[in-house]
Order: sequence, then structure tokens, then C-alpha cells
Amino acid sequence: MAKTGPSPLPARFGPRSIEITAKDRASRRAVIEGLPEHTEVFVADLPDQPPEVVLEAAAEIRSAGLEPVPHLVPRNIASTDAIDALLGELRRVAQVRSVFLTGGDRAEPSGPFASALDLLGTGLLQRHGLRRLAFASYPEGHQRIPAADLEEALRRKLAAARAARFETLRA
Repeated sequence: MAKTGPSPLPARFGPRSIEITAKDRASRRAVIEGLPEHTEVFVADLPDQPPEVVLEAAAEIRSAGLEPVPHLVPRNIASTDAIDALLGELRRVAQVRSVFLTGGDRAEPSGPFASALDLLGTGLLQRHGLRRLAFASYPEGHQRIPAADLEEALRRKLAAARAARFETLRA
């Protein structure tokens, strides 16, 4: 269970978050045992793991009093039905309110979504009650995507999120 009471970090540091990989049970246990309640825990979705791994991690994190923020990687999603089902389970089992959207690094999408903007445009995130989105902003650059393209993509995602009335966070 997450720690209650005062945090060892001074209040001036404000809200905190941490990221773990969903399948790393030791890291999951460490954040559950060591972080104060309500800390955001970003749960990475790797291309070689089934979505159930993210769902299990998010549920365990929520049950410990922490705030799960699962990654949704559109290029890893096989179908609209698959993401619809996953979003429904994330809300039902882990009461997820926020997600981190990142397109993914697959050369070819495994389904109908080539980008985070494609998924954002479906309305599924709103339909499942999500309220807050985080986007990758690559401040250090990306090995395959020119900086101007990254900036334009981020501008478009933030505009689409605002239009859909999402709160946003750049990660």
C-alpha cells in the first residue's frame, strides 16, 4: 500500500510522477511500497507485451492508492475494437482518468492507428471518461523524426486535445 502522511520530499517540488514498465513486478512493488498516495505512476506499454499486462499493473497501482497513467501506443494497437475494450477495462478495473499517448516506434502500425492524433480523433478516449492526456514532446529530439515535424505534431495534438476539452500534460 502506498505510504500515507507527509512525503519525504519538500512541498516545493510539487506533484511527482514516476514511470515503470508494466511487466517489471519488482519496480511495481517498489513504487507501491515507497511512494505517497496519489502519486502518478506512468505505466509503459512495450511492443512485445499483451495489453493485459498494462491493465494488471494499472489495477494493482490503483488498488495501492496511487494514480495509474498507462501508456497508449496507437501503432501497437491491432484494431478499434481492441482499444475500445482496453479503455473500458482500464476504466472499470483501474479507474484510469489519465493516459500517456505516444505514437510508438514501430516502422509500420499493427492496426488502423499511425499516430496519437489518429486515436485522439476517434472519440473513444472521451467516451471512456478520460479527462487528462499526456503527450511525448521529445525535448532532446528523435532519431528518425525531424524537430520541425515533432513540433508540428505536438501543436496539432495539443490543439485537438483542447478542442475535445482534455487537460493536457507534456511528458
